[in-house]
Amino acid sequence: MRRQVLALLCLLVASFHGSLKAEAAPANEMFSSMPKGGTKPVKKNTYVAPPPVQPANAVTAPGAQSMMSPASPELTFFESLDTLCFQGWPREQERFYLSQTFDGELERVERWTKTARTVAKRYRNTATALRNLQIPNGRVDLQEYKEMRAEWFDSAARVYEEMIKPKPPAQTMEELEAQLRKVDQDAEAVKHSKTTILAMDRRLRRLYRVHEPRESDALQNYVMGVPKQK
Repeated sequence: MRRQVLALLCLLVASFHGSLKAEAAPANEMFSSMPKGGTKPVKKNTYVAPPPVQPANAVTAPGAQSMMSPASPELTFFESLDTLCFQGWPREQERFYLSQTFDGELERVERWTKTARTVAKRYRNTATALRNLQIPNGRVDLQEYKEMRAEWFDSAARVYEEMIKPKPPAQTMEELEAQLRKVDQDAEAVKHSKTTILAMDRRLRRLYRVHEPRESDALQNYVMGVPKQK
């Protein structure tokens, strides 16, 4: 009974994930979203750096979300963060397995479960790596942004962990439907965080005159080649 319930849960959840649309997000990022989460409060007496000096002519100056960003500690931060996030996303084969329907095949259920466990672990490791990433001195806004991205990976990992965690068999259809609703709600919460965080990402890149993520920018991929995931 437990194996059958798990298979049914996975089937419905996988079908749900397959319906999510990637709206302006990197193609290999699950849940069609950017990270979400709370932010750590700024400690009292913490040094807050002044805003960056803006060029006299912001229109013609290089660096505002273009490939030719001037060297700066903020540029180094964003490029390191982009690389960590790119390496944390599911691989193409994993995305394929996670979006497959089961068609009543136990082998597919087991493969989905194994893949979900692998992706969840990578998400957790990525969140840890992001929290350990150094920020330019006094850039509180970048600290908050980094923490939000880390919490998104933790939230995404938690969704998969809840899916594959052993649970007592549902005794009624209502109980089973409640379990499925909880999974749907958690996944939707991760998905709908994208709009706010994408806006924050773009605002910060414009402020610090940093190019778009190389891993998802079509022009950079055309000029420099598509980065490879490890």
